[in-house]
Amino acid sequence: MRLNKYIVQLGICSRRKADELIKAGKVLVNKEIAELGYQLQSQDEIFVEGKKYIFINKEFEKLYIALYKPTDYLTSFEDSAKTLKQLLIKKNFIGTANEFAKIKKTQLHYAGRLDKNSEGLILLTNDGELSQRITHPSFYCEKEYLVTTEKELSASEIRKLSQGVKIDPEDTGKCVKTKKCIIEKITKNQIRIVLEQGYKRQIRLMLKSINHNVLELKRIRIANIALKDYEELRKPCISRTYPNIISLECLEKAKFCLITKPQI
Repeated sequence: MRLNKYIVQLGICSRRKADELIKAGKVLVNKEIAELGYQLQSQDEIFVEGKKYIFINKEFEKLYIALYKPTDYLTSFEDSAKTLKQLLIKKNFIGTANEFAKIKKTQLHYAGRLDKNSEGLILLTNDGELSQRITHPSFYCEKEYLVTTEKELSASEIRKLSQGVKIDPEDTGKCVKTKKCIIEKITKNQIRIVLEQGYKRQIRLMLKSINHNVLELKRIRIANIALKDYEELRKPCISRTYPNIISLECLEKAKFCLITKPQI
């Protein structure tokens, strides 16, 4: 397998970005700086920006996992106090012992983050190409959120947000304009938002740009995979039709389960 394809399968980045990392000397194979086009051999040790991986030359089963992340947990697999690593334990798994054992042996990555103060659906997988399709805006993968605000939004404010507003996601002073999106009022202080992009803290920054604060933020859908909140709303708001919505009504906070491959 070509080195850049393997980096994509790991879910680290896109193929173009993988090539850029290799050209910049940030990828090592067996402790030597890698070259573009390198063909991996079984048991090769790959270091990508300092993190080690071992290539096994065999086809692997692709797994897709839905996790309900509670608030106060970081979207990370590090060993800090509260991360996804602490959630992926047997008592939280909805499935068989054999399925759990298979998951524990698999090197997973997350397809899209949720910030510490947000909750809801996260997809985990070992399918790097699918991760790219979920996270890269060129694939128009919808993510749907329920948002509770401190104050009621007016019709003009909702209209302004849906047309796109300027935000500074990296806090560098360089603003970007968000893409058009779908926003619908659910109750006085609750809206739902459908995005096809995912800047860091995007929804919170969008609301902040019109002087509103977010009290609660929950992601209820990624593509055709949805939490039960989506099923309860269930009036079409999405900008394109997913014919086979999979509603994970059993998925409560901190729980996770295997799912079929999302439709992107």
